Amino acid sequence: MLVYGLIAAWIPYGVYIGIPVVIAIIIALVLYKKKPFSARWQEKSLEQDLLAMTGHDPAMVERLLIFEQSKDPDASRAQLLRTALNRLLRDRR
Repeated sequence: MLVYGLIAAWIPYGVYIGIPVVIAIIIALVLYKKKPFSARWQEKSLEQDLLAMTGHDPAMVERLLIFEQSKDPDASRAQLLRTALNRLLRDRR
């Protein structure tokens, strides 16, 4: 008990609170494996742009994405949206 008292006197009180908080933050970052917020936002933004270009027709957006996926099956959804949007803009010129 005396040893614990001596050790506790050497360590400031904030360390007892700070260490668990730091450990909790590290665990949260390790467990958070979803896409970063910016990637989700970018994908949603591209989808909204494509919807606007197609007159807010979600069926047409899906058809465009299926077409682009047939050209590049390994592309991510964001890449498919970007490619479909570029192709639509190019075709409208």
